[in-house]
Amino acid sequence: MSTPVLVRPATDADIAAVNALHAHYVLHTVLTFGLTPNTDGDALSKLHAVRAAGLPYAVAEAGGAVVGFSYVAPFRAVLAGYAHTVELSLFCAPEWVGKAIGRRLLERVLDVLCHPEAYGDEWVSEHRRTDGRVAQVLAVMALDEQGRDGGWALKEWYERFGFVQAGYLRRVGKKFGRWSVRVGRCRRGADARLDTVYLQLDVGSG
Repeated sequence: MSTPVLVRPATDADIAAVNALHAHYVLHTVLTFGLTPNTDGDALSKLHAVRAAGLPYAVAEAGGAVVGFSYVAPFRAVLAGYAHTVELSLFCAPEWVGKAIGRRLLERVLDVLCHPEAYGDEWVSEHRRTDGRVAQVLAVMALDEQGRDGGWALKEWYERFGFVQAGYLRRVGKKFGRWSVRVGRCRRGADARLDTVYLQLDVGSG
């Protein structure tokens, strides 16, 4: 029998588990360009900042354990003109990858953003149901040539939910001694490319 999975709003009590899960991706993958794991205090501050912005922060729980999390945070928050645009973060516990945890988290977060009037304050603030409603969601991903389908599989996964490619950045990040080394049509060295792709989803008129 499969373990039931509950997607619910994150609480302070989830943060240690959330941060331990995130640390795995910081230390062992290029899914995040973070180089040093956050402290639990840093992760708690992020939760509080997301909630203060009136935005959803979800966790997936199975068997009493956190097996994934997702949230959206203000994009370039210091610039007020971007108030209706957010950036998505989503991570699943490694042992739960391929078990629809990411899909369930993303579907819930997007549903909150598309239909904020259907959710309570534990998910989204009153401001985000009215004048502050989110209009655009950005997902920023590393294109890792060592990944599945040369790194494009994750992009294709996002496209199933309606995201479209909005930008492609070369040589803007470096991790594990790797970064984009493409210059025109030439590539220096033998290391796999590591570029950044911006994906965008329109969720409303703002």
